[in-house]
Amino acid sequence: MVSEDGAVKFTLKGMKIQNDAVWHIGVYEPEDSSFSVDQKVKCHVDEDKRRIHARVHSAGHLLDIAMMRAGRSDLKPSKGFHFATGAYVEYIGNIDQPDREPLIKKLNEVSKDIIENTPEDMNVWKKMCSYEEANEALEKAGGCPPYIKEGSILRVLKLTEDDWGCPCGGTHVGHVADIKGINITKIQKKGKAFRVSYSVA
Repeated sequence: MVSEDGAVKFTLKGMKIQNDAVWHIGVYEPEDSSFSVDQKVKCHVDEDKRRIHARVHSAGHLLDIAMMRAGRSDLKPSKGFHFATGAYVEYIGNIDQPDREPLIKKLNEVSKDIIENTPEDMNVWKKMCSYEEANEALEKAGGCPPYIKEGSILRVLKLTEDDWGCPCGGTHVGHVADIKGINITKIQKKGKAFRVSYSVA
């Protein structure tokens, strides 16, 4: 972010949510400067990085859909890390050692099929919803998860027509084909969960 006169620059390094506020963490230039309340600033986004983040994040959601289509609805996603280096989704449930390599192969096949055969006009559905609208949109998934406060406004995401959907405020592709390709690389046990690692093409 840069002030309109170009005198003050703020480089974003990270974000966190605390007490219903989104905190932007970064560095000012000059070091002892800051923006004033209501000051207008210009925001610059690195388009290439943002597109990569969108592809990796959407690929993590694609993995959930592939898991369902692969017949493993018994595995419940519990945690995700959707960054270009070390991307993964963790699932609660059990994947026996002999089943891991066949599951990796199946997930790659199903993911490829989804990317290549989702109709061109079936864009990713993402919408800011009232709590009631979100409950309806997430009906197949059991409605809004318990950590969402009743009455909240939330963003709901569905990659494909058979995606059960989930609340997500992250950066995503416009169409599942924009992911281009996903490679599920390994499954390993992490505590009570199983981590499924992936990368994008």
